[in-house]
Amino acid sequence: MDIRNCLRKDHEEALAMAKEMSETASPEQARAVYKKLKPALTTHSRAEEKVVYGALNRSKNEDAVATGHEGAVEHALCDDLLQQMGRGKSESQTWKAKATVVYELLEHHIEEEHSEMFKQLGVLFSTDELEAMGERFEAEKNQLVAA
Repeated sequence: MDIRNCLRKDHEEALAMAKEMSETASPEQARAVYKKLKPALTTHSRAEEKVVYGALNRSKNEDAVATGHEGAVEHALCDDLLQQMGRGKSESQTWKAKATVVYELLEHHIEEEHSEMFKQLGVLFSTDELEAMGERFEAEKNQLVAA
């Protein structure tokens, strides 16, 4: 499967979970969603960084390299917020605020990847390369889940 389709699928699922986590009135439900979202996002992010951002960096295209670096920084910000949330209480206003920021960060990150990075991938890589990237991405995710 084309890497863009793999990413799009993961992005839709993560955004839906983040929205539910940030909007639910139930702290218990928010925590339950968090417990699904955090490992899914972590796995997705590490695989995307390795396979996609790695390919963008190797392309030596200045804009693509910048996109990969920006994406990695956004992943790190999300990771940090999720780590903080893991130590906090989902009943607190601070936890709720962090859930909202995670959703907003993901929304921004995904919109940027779909509008900018997907275009760059289409220009820099052939259909076969995009398919192979999708296979490597899924294999990397499976390996991370199994670890």
